[in-house]
Amino acid sequence: MQETCGIYAIVNATNKKTYVGQSETVLQRWRQHRSRLDAGTHDNRHLQAAWKLYGADVFDFRLILECAPEKLGENEKLVLAEIAPNKR
Repeated sequence: MQETCGIYAIVNATNKKTYVGQSETVLQRWRQHRSRLDAGTHDNRHLQAAWKLYGADVFDFRLILECAPEKLGENEKLVLAEIAPNKR
């Protein structure tokens, strides 16, 4: 299976809060997130607290946009602006 490069989201199905990220290896990055969240060592304290409060089952991992590595930064900004246009 070939790795996907792109923009992804981790969505809390309970409250719809969304974590957006980018990676040249999206599936590998998701495994890293999952491992750190399960271990209680994730760098994003809000995501970690929600994981602990709601449980792993309410989180959904989604590939938002597949893109070339050189477009990751630009496309992440576009996705963030679309998801949360009033938070800057």
